[in-house]
Amino acid sequence: MACRSCNQYKGSEVAALDPLTNEPTRLYNPREQNWDEHFELNVDMSIAGLTPKGRATTEVLRMNLPRRVIERYEAWMRSEYPCEIP
Repeated sequence: MACRSCNQYKGSEVAALDPLTNEPTRLYNPREQNWDEHFELNVDMSIAGLTPKGRATTEVLRMNLPRRVIERYEAWMRSEYPCEIP
């Protein structure tokens, strides 16, 4: 459940280091876990990882690259973000 470019960053990785603690952790799994428990949308439209999984996933998927934050903001301005997941 990631865009193509995010998925390319992830590759076959299922774990990474938490950038806060430098401890290994599994990455967030959207099929098994609740987004709101692991991430928070900041007012500047960047995404904060709230847990080790959230922080590691944010880094691995490069969720806060400047162009991604801009795209997220533009989608929010069009009322297209956050999207509803069926």
